[in-house]
Amino acid sequence: MGGPVDILIFAIEAGRYGPARLPQNLESVGLRVATLCPVDNVLAHTDHVQTAYHLPPTRNAARLARALTEVVAECQPRLVIPADEQAVVLLHGFIGGGCGAVIGADVRALLLRSLGPADRLAPMLFKSRTLALARSIGVRVPEGATVATAAQARAVAEGLPMPAYVKQSFGWAGQGVTRCDTPEAAAAAFIACHPPVGRVKSAVRRLLGRDWYPDTSEVDVQAGVVGRPAMICALAWGGRMVGSFAGETLRTISATGPSTEVRIGPHPAMSEASGRMIAALGCTGWIGFDFMIEAATGAPVLIECNPRPIQIGHLGYRIGVDLSAALAALLRGGAVPDVPLAARETLDILLFPHALDPMALRAGVLADMPMTDAGLMRYGAGLARGAGA
Repeated sequence: MGGPVDILIFAIEAGRYGPARLPQNLESVGLRVATLCPVDNVLAHTDHVQTAYHLPPTRNAARLARALTEVVAECQPRLVIPADEQAVVLLHGFIGGGCGAVIGADVRALLLRSLGPADRLAPMLFKSRTLALARSIGVRVPEGATVATAAQARAVAEGLPMPAYVKQSFGWAGQGVTRCDTPEAAAAAFIACHPPVGRVKSAVRRLLGRDWYPDTSEVDVQAGVVGRPAMICALAWGGRMVGSFAGETLRTISATGPSTEVRIGPHPAMSEASGRMIAALGCTGWIGFDFMIEAATGAPVLIECNPRPIQIGHLGYRIGVDLSAALAALLRGGAVPDVPLAARETLDILLFPHALDPMALRAGVLADMPMTDAGLMRYGAGLARGAGA
């Protein structure tokens, strides 16, 4: 069924399960939701949307812009939520003037309302800029520096305890992160972050309209933080934190990969640091921050920003901080609460789709199963069959 909606969730990448769980949460509080994503995206399988629009199988910016513009004209969303980093990059590009012949003033204004000020978008997406902003407002980050040459990477690593980590400024789910046990390894990792791109390949990408995606970016050399990984899931509105809750990683897919099992609950220190970042960014919408909880002090150390719904974004209602309900109240004219909403209890969760594996479920852990979403359950069952093949 078509017609106006409150929220348009826009996705490009496959394999992001958290955003696919969000429509049910949004619908449960009376918000109308549409999705725009490729047909093979997990988000395309949820039943809890008013309309599911299919993104064409292309990386051509003009075609993607045309698809977005047509969908916005048809469903007239009040807010656009990007569901992955590629979607964020593309929308940031449109805000910055990309595809200006297709993206009109009304769509650009909608994107600005949905994400935040154009001059503060880069620190949401690029780790180097995130850490620089955090340092400037007194939020603790790992020791290290942004480097421009292999020699600088070696020099910075020489001043850090080993192992050190070389990180590309743009990346996610552990991509672009290299552990280095020597300064020489840090120099080599820097070089590996900057593979040569031929003139012909660059020209072809520009000609095909596929040059919107960052090929290379700044690189940081950082000290490792001894501790445990954690995250904050927050809802922001015009640079104010509406509410948040924490997730502490209990199990992951890989050493630097996404979580499969988390403990959600309150964490005042991480929430306070995240609130300061939100104020500095001026952002709106779902946003996440990754931290390390330092073993020696228990203090949070900011690692990166995720300007999109993260894996646990739909789970706050289980611990007393329903961010979807808070968003619904704001869209109906309510005010941002004077004191941000916070979790009232702690809960261990095995995340979808890992919750489909009964062998992965431990005693005392809740399985995040979309039992009322037949589409996602069918999709999950297909994943399970594929894994068993």
